[in-house]
Amino acid sequence: MTGLPSELQTLASNFAQRRSEAFQKLRPICVELSNLTLSASPIQNHKELVLVLSNLLQTLQSIDKSVFDQKLGDYVFFPFSNLLRQRNDLGDRELELLLRCLDYLIGSAWSRGTPEELYRQLFLLVTFILGGSPGKNNSVLKSEDSKLAVVKCLQTLFRAVKASSIHQNTRNLFVEDIKIWPALGHCVVSLLDLLVQESFPVLKQEICHTISFLYIETISDGDILAAFLPGTVSAICKVLQAENFTRHSDLICAAIRLLYKTTAVCLSDKHYADIKNGQSPVVNSPDTVGIVNRTEQWFEASKGQIKIALGTIYTLRSHIHSAVRLAYFEMSRTLLEDCHQTLKHCSDMFLQTIMQYTLDPDVNLQKESKKFLSSLHVESGFGALVKSSVQQSCYNWVMSMPRILSGQDENSKQSVLTNVITAVDFLGNSASMNLISVELLAQNLRSSLKFDKIRSIQTSNQLIITDGNEKVDLSYQRFELEYINDKDTLNILGQLISQLGASSIGLGLSRIYLSDIGHESQQSVSSLWLLIHLLEGGLKADPSDPEFRLLILDLYNQSSIFLSENSSPDNSELTICLHLQSISLASKLLGSDFETELVQVLYLVTQYLPNSVIRSFSHTTLHHLSVNLGYPSIQSLLIKNADYLVNAVSLRLNCFDITPNVPMVFLGVIRIAGPAIIPYLEDVVDSIFGVLDGYHGYFKLVESFFVVLEGIVNEVAKNVDAPRIETRESLLHDGVCKEIRAFARLLERMRNEQHVDPESLSNDMEAIEETEVESMDISTPPCTLHSTSIDIVRKIVDKSQYFLTHQSSTLRYRLLHLISSALPLLTTAEKQLLPLINAIWPPVVSRLKDDESHVVVEALLTLGKLCLVSKDFMSVRFEESAWPVIKNYLKELRGNVVRDKSNPYARQSRLLFAIFETLEMALKNIRVLDKLFDEILDAVCQFGEITLVNQVQQKLDRLIEALRIINADAVWLEKSIRSRSICATPCKDICDNIIFA
Repeated sequence: MTGLPSELQTLASNFAQRRSEAFQKLRPICVELSNLTLSASPIQNHKELVLVLSNLLQTLQSIDKSVFDQKLGDYVFFPFSNLLRQRNDLGDRELELLLRCLDYLIGSAWSRGTPEELYRQLFLLVTFILGGSPGKNNSVLKSEDSKLAVVKCLQTLFRAVKASSIHQNTRNLFVEDIKIWPALGHCVVSLLDLLVQESFPVLKQEICHTISFLYIETISDGDILAAFLPGTVSAICKVLQAENFTRHSDLICAAIRLLYKTTAVCLSDKHYADIKNGQSPVVNSPDTVGIVNRTEQWFEASKGQIKIALGTIYTLRSHIHSAVRLAYFEMSRTLLEDCHQTLKHCSDMFLQTIMQYTLDPDVNLQKESKKFLSSLHVESGFGALVKSSVQQSCYNWVMSMPRILSGQDENSKQSVLTNVITAVDFLGNSASMNLISVELLAQNLRSSLKFDKIRSIQTSNQLIITDGNEKVDLSYQRFELEYINDKDTLNILGQLISQLGASSIGLGLSRIYLSDIGHESQQSVSSLWLLIHLLEGGLKADPSDPEFRLLILDLYNQSSIFLSENSSPDNSELTICLHLQSISLASKLLGSDFETELVQVLYLVTQYLPNSVIRSFSHTTLHHLSVNLGYPSIQSLLIKNADYLVNAVSLRLNCFDITPNVPMVFLGVIRIAGPAIIPYLEDVVDSIFGVLDGYHGYFKLVESFFVVLEGIVNEVAKNVDAPRIETRESLLHDGVCKEIRAFARLLERMRNEQHVDPESLSNDMEAIEETEVESMDISTPPCTLHSTSIDIVRKIVDKSQYFLTHQSSTLRYRLLHLISSALPLLTTAEKQLLPLINAIWPPVVSRLKDDESHVVVEALLTLGKLCLVSKDFMSVRFEESAWPVIKNYLKELRGNVVRDKSNPYARQSRLLFAIFETLEMALKNIRVLDKLFDEILDAVCQFGEITLVNQVQQKLDRLIEALRIINADAVWLEKSIRSRSICATPCKDICDNIIFA
């Protein structure tokens, strides 16, 4: 070592030192083991032997493998020799420890540069430990741990043989040494038997890895592996068919990789082509025992058996674990590339698997599948053969679609749809795609679809109002198919139709389906659904294609005709919904040029808003129209084109084209557009009352039109703040306080000044008068409501009074509620309000004597609203016309209310509540004379002795408080008389603030 550089000398010295330390650790253990093995009966010392072997294994694992060389390995192996001779007498635990130590020695001391003879002896030794003597099946291994140890030892040995042959550039022991082939066959058979018989997944997985390394890395000779191919395929099929192991993804992956790698070597297209061309030599030497001559006949016989085997294991290609699906992809890709000719009968299965994975949830697998298919886009050679196979497979899949899609297996449905999608994508616009029968494809697609009736979406009567900045879901409600209910399957089906529309046969399919939609049938519905999705796919792929544009416009014309002739849905909901989608598609195509079509289309779309089934489609179509035409929202669309809608509705009303659908359509439009559309409805309101005059005997029709009028009033009242209405109490209280304060200031000034200037006094008196005028001015602030909208509301109230005598109690109730809702909006103009109130007063007050209690209740509440908005204008009318009727009701209820005190919805409770509410509004807003006050006080206080329903009692308390504000002394006296006790200091809270001179 003196001639070496200093660094190498240091490394050599360190290596020698570490080797010496390793030897010192191993020496006492090896000596103890030798003493045990050389004793008279070493097998009897099981416990000591296990302890020594365990100690040896731990020591070996603690030493760096790099310090081991062949000599150190031989030293450690020496004590093993006696134990290995007596292996049949060793316990399972001792044998396991012995194999694990041997595994370590092979992987370290004998990993390279080892004589071939030692490898041969070790292989024979481990093989006989694994399988016993050939044909006797007398293996000494009992536990799964010992079997796992021998399999790992074999794998390490195979790796060492491979590394040694490469390192020394020598022959491959298992390929070129014919004498070892029998033992090799015995080893493989033993491993395959162990693979089938054992149930421990880790052991089975390790066996697959060991055999795979032996076949592919160590032997890699097709003629030798061909002898093992039948047994290997049979064993793997048994493993994969066992139900207990389907959940062990690592084992499945290892078995699949072993199978396809072995098959690819044995059935390679290259060797098969050489045989057919007479270039591959046939070995007939007597020394070639164990080698299979892969002749053309052998290939023909083998590929049939392989096809059967692959058909059984490919059922797991949709395994839940992505690793298993990746292994199937690798097998399909490898066998397609290497065995396309020899396994051409399996090509469809390989292609189908890869195509299925192009839509796999695993992104990496999806990417790899698409990448492989894109690499096959060539017109000659392998790519051309694959393309022909894809075309044939696509034909078979299309033929099987009606049968599979009508079944119950969702996985099969998704698989066939995915395969067709991938085939269409693969073939693209090539000539191969055009060879597929368009008529056959159209017929099978149509036959595969059968639609159920659309379910009604539960939506509120008030449709959703959105502004231009809010995101809106523009997707239509999903159609329900009779045999396809799974969401993923429906998505894949939609993707298939869209992709077909973008392909070269999309136009042909569209023309076929367009010719089917002229008549009403299940076939027509399926054709229309398919046509819309095909056109959407074609429009997305090439918006400028003139053929597709003509087809879309042709469909739009047919849809417009159909919708105009089918205003009442009846049994055509499915077809109507699809025609609404076609209108949306046409607006998307034309964009702003579609504006001229709104004259006809807008009413056709909105006429289905009242229908609970079609409403969502109509609403979504309006969203599409607003987006495609550049409107910020549906409201903008309807308001900007309100004249079209108004004209359409007016035309039908004026022509007496009266159906219950017309008012409901208009109500839906009003609710969507909001108050901005109200000013355009003056002529429509006139037309509505014209219809009502002619058709007042049709109860349902009349009620539906008044629902529209009520909707107009509600839209005006809902979106604009109504004017603030001051009560008489607040007005009088504020006015009196201002006058008293001004007069008090004047008296104080006169008291403090001896001489008062007459001119100054005059100015102060004028100020007091101005205060009085200001306090008595009860006009409301200027209103921001649109004057036209107010005029329309006033007209509705004015003309509605004539229907308060209608035979329908429901209509009478609605009209009173309508008047009550509209009155606060009309307070902006007192000059027009008071004449209107004077006109509607007689029919309203007459409803106090209505036969229906709910009408009487609403009439009472309307009466309260009249008092609120008209103030003292109602004083005489209330006292002369309303109060006598109310007083009679109070007398009647005085004796009956006790019986229903527990029911707040009883007739008596509802009437009392409405009466108390009306009286409270009257006392607070109109001038009440003393006589009327006394009568109200006497009638009301009678109910103070009765236990009322909670809500009614609260309303009674508020009414008494209103009476107390007008005349607290009278209220106190009346209550005291009824309770038979006179308080000594009445009205203390009022007298406290009065200063007597």
